[in-house]
Parts: sequence; C-alpha cells; structure tokens
Amino acid sequence: MRQSYHLITIFCCLSLLCGNQQTFAQQKDTIYLRNKSIVIGELRSIKLGRVEFKGDDVGVLLIKNDKVLTISAGSQHYRMETIQKLSFTGNIRPANTPGNIIINSTVGEKEIPLADISYLYNFSSSWISRIKGEFGVGYTYTKSSKIGRLNINAKVGYRSANTETQLYGDLIKTQDSVTSYRDRENLNADFKYYFNGAWFAGTIIRYQRNRELGLLSRWQEGVGGGYNLLSTPHQRWVLISGLALNQEKNYQLISKNTKEWIIQNSYQFFSFSQPNISLSFQQGLYFSLSQQGRWRHDIDVKFSYEPLKDFNINLNYYYNFDKISPSTGRSLTDYGFVMGVSYQFN
Repeated sequence: MRQSYHLITIFCCLSLLCGNQQTFAQQKDTIYLRNKSIVIGELRSIKLGRVEFKGDDVGVLLIKNDKVLTISAGSQHYRMETIQKLSFTGNIRPANTPGNIIINSTVGEKEIPLADISYLYNFSSSWISRIKGEFGVGYTYTKSSKIGRLNINAKVGYRSANTETQLYGDLIKTQDSVTSYRDRENLNADFKYYFNGAWFAGTIIRYQRNRELGLLSRWQEGVGGGYNLLSTPHQRWVLISGLALNQEKNYQLISKNTKEWIIQNSYQFFSFSQPNISLSFQQGLYFSLSQQGRWRHDIDVKFSYEPLKDFNINLNYYYNFDKISPSTGRSLTDYGFVMGVSYQFN
C-alpha cells in the first residue's frame, strides 16, 4: 500500500514537471527564415510588410515578410486583418507552404500568405505591452523678432481583441518680449470597436483652441461608424461619418451649443525600403445642423523620416477653415508648417 502511494506521488510529480516544461516550451515562439536560420523568442506584430520579433539574446528584429518561411506562435492570441478586409483572432501555426502561416481561430483554421497580412498584433499578453505611443517636440526662435515658438505633439494607443483606444493631441505656443499665448491646441480621445470585416463603430471626445479663428475653446462629443476602404502592408485608407455635439466659446466669452454632421477621411502611406518614411493625410468636413450656412474644413498632413530606429524627423502642415468665425472680426482661415523630432515607444 505504501509502495503504491509512493508510486502515485512520483507519477504526480513527474506529471507536474512535464506540464511545466510543456508550458515553458509553449511560451517560446519560433520564426523560420528562408536562409534556413531559426530564431526563438516572441512574435510581437506583423505590419508594414515586416515581422517584429523579439529574439532570445538578440533583441528586437524587424524582418521583411519575403525573408520569412513560416512562423509558429501558439502561446499567445493575435488579431489579424488581411488585404481582403477579413479579420481573424487566434494563435499561429507553421504552414507547409513557404511564405504562409496558419491562424487557428474559433471558426477553424485558415492558411494565409504573409504578403496578404495588413497587420497582426498580440492582445493576450500583459496590458502594458499593448500600449504604443509617440512624443514629439520642436522649437524655433529668431533674435530679430525676439519671438519663440514651441510645438508639442503626443500620441498613446491601446489595443485589445476587437477594440482600439487612442489619445493624441498637439500644442503650439508663442512667446515674445512682452507676453506668451497659446495659438493652437488639439486634444482627441477616440474609441473604436471592430466588427468582422472592415466595419467599425466608435465614439470621439475632442477639445480645440484656435486663436487665429477666434475660438477660445470647443468641446465635441460624437458617435459614428467607419469603413476601411483600403488596407495593405503599406497603405491604409479609412472613411468615418457621424454626428457630434459642440460646446463652443469665443474670445468675447460667448458660449454656444451646436450640432454637426462629420465626414472624416484618413490616408496613410508607409515605405520601409530605405529610407524609412511615412506620410499621413487627414481631412475633416463638419456641416452645422444648428447654424445655417456654416461649415468647417480641417486638413492635417504629416511627413516623417526615420534616420534612427524609433526616432523621427517630422514635417507637419495644418489648415483650418470656418465659414462663420466664432469671434467677430477674426480670420476664417488658419494654416501653418511645424517641424520637430519625435520618439516612438511600445
């Protein structure tokens, strides 16, 4: 009896040990390259035609899709979107066909070429690892005019299996020999919920200030939906429409509540074939449902060049138009160029 007890105890210990070893093995992802090399570590993402893989003892690698034979990543869950506007969630198994992977989702297995993946990211690891962002700053000063101009921009994003949350904004502040004032401020909080395919719904909260247009402050809350018109490893084009409520205050401290119909157009282009560059174009049209004849038009264009990993040199152009200025006697148009450097973190 005692011998049987010892045998059972030993069997349980061996089972636990094997289980721990199996769990440990499952935590390691593997990427198989076409040059017969194998790297073990952690698959982070696939985007912009590159695989981001954190290898054991070699750091983070950015590998072009055409250099990859296949990938095994079974311990984590990923969300994937393809250029055919299909979306999947599951883990990754290696495929027999070179250049392909198999995603094991709740609806079954699907073999997909790496070239067809618009983006893939991990949503089952720690929440802190899902946060990605960027911070940028620039400053100009001329002795002749004794005017200095500071510009700051920041962006933080968080992704889960079917949601995306972003907080981003920018600030332009001018200082002369007498005083300082805030020319332009923007703060945005966006939330999106993705359905299967290219459709999504979301909410927005925004704050704006524009001294040139006579806008002291504008708070905006809106709801709407959007469609992913184009999604490739190097391009994204999204169209959004919805309704919003505004609480507006001008420089005469007169407050006004308005309603608007929103149409937004967002396009991004990425090229990482040397040099690493990106171009984004965002356009917003706002048609007032409270003031007859009033409509607004916003454009933001950003060009980025990456001379060093995670460091960018940025050139920004912005344009704002308001058919009816919030403050009397103010301009209807504001535009400008902003240059600075930024750092990306994840």
